[in-house]
Amino acid sequence: ENKRGRMSSEVIDNLVNFVRNRAPRLTGVDISWYGGEPLLALAVIEQITDSLIKMGSEYTFTYTASMITNGYLLTRDVVDTLVNLKVGSIQVTLDGPSWLHNQKRPLKNGKNSFDTIIENLKYASTRIAVGIRVNVDKSFTPQMIAELLDELEQAGLRDHVGVYFGLIEAVTTACSNITESCYEVSDFSQVEIEFFALLLQRGFRIDKLPSPSMTFCMAQMINSFLIDPDGDFYRCFNYVGDKSKAAGNINQPINFDHPNFTRLFQFDPFEDELCRECDILPTCMGSCPARRADRDLTRDKICESWKYNLQPMLEIIAWSRQQAQQRALAAKETA
Repeated sequence: ENKRGRMSSEVIDNLVNFVRNRAPRLTGVDISWYGGEPLLALAVIEQITDSLIKMGSEYTFTYTASMITNGYLLTRDVVDTLVNLKVGSIQVTLDGPSWLHNQKRPLKNGKNSFDTIIENLKYASTRIAVGIRVNVDKSFTPQMIAELLDELEQAGLRDHVGVYFGLIEAVTTACSNITESCYEVSDFSQVEIEFFALLLQRGFRIDKLPSPSMTFCMAQMINSFLIDPDGDFYRCFNYVGDKSKAAGNINQPINFDHPNFTRLFQFDPFEDELCRECDILPTCMGSCPARRADRDLTRDKICESWKYNLQPMLEIIAWSRQQAQQRALAAKETA
C-alpha cells in the first residue's frame, strides 16, 4: 500500500534499546536503510546512526551501513552526510535509458527524474560505492541496455559504478497486474547472460554475481530484522506493511516460535532430494525462501536463474574477475 510515515521518537528509542539489549553479545551491527525513500527521513537516519555509533564505541562492536535509494535526493550535501554516517554503499535503480526510466519512475508531479539522478551519481560515486540495479521485464531489449550504458558512459560513470539486472516478479497482490510482462526464471536466465556480456564488452563492472553463501538472504539469519516505521518486524522485504506477516514488534520480547518468524526457516535444501542433486547447491541455498513458501510455484519456477545458465555464468564470472584484475593493475601503474 501507498503508506506514508516516519519512525516516531518512541519507535526510534525502542529500536536503539532493541540493539542495546543485544550489544554485549554483538561483534557488529549492519544497517540497510530502506523505504519508501529513506532520504525523505534523513533526520531519523542521523538520530539512529548517532546512537548506534556511540553504542558501538561503548560495547566495541563495528557499525556499517548501506542504503537503497532512488537517488533523486542524493545531493552533494546529502552524500557528505551519508559518508559521515558510515553509509559505505548505495543501490540506485535506473529502469532503463532516460526515456524509459522517466516513463516508469516519474516524480509525483509527473516530471522526469533521470537527469537529476545521473547528476547526483557523478559526485556520489566518488565518495560511496554505487551499484545500479536495472529491473528487467519482457519489454527490455539489448538496444535499451546499450542506450543506458551510453548515457552512463557519457556521464563519466562507467568506471565508477557497478551494474546488475533484477528480475521483476509479481510478488504481491498489488503487483498482479504486471504478471504477463514478467519473465519466468528460466527465460530470464538467458537474457541475463546476454545483458551481462554486453556490460563486460562495454567495460562496465558487474555489481552482483553468484557466489557461495551460507544463507540466501536475511530471512535465513536469526539475528536479522526488517523493522518498519511502526516498530513491527518482518523476515522479508516483500512483507513490509502487511501486518498479517509481521513477526512481532520491537517493543516486546521476540517470540522465536512465532509462525511468521519460523515459516521461512522450514525448508532445508540439504534435506531436499532435488536440491541435493543440483549443480549449484550450496551457491543458491535453495533459492528465495519467500518465493518457495508463498507463491505455490512449480519447482522449475522456484530456482534461481543460475540453475539454467551455470556454464555461461561461470564464464561471465571469470571474464569479470579478469577485467577487475586489469583495472587494479592499471590503477597501480597510474599511481
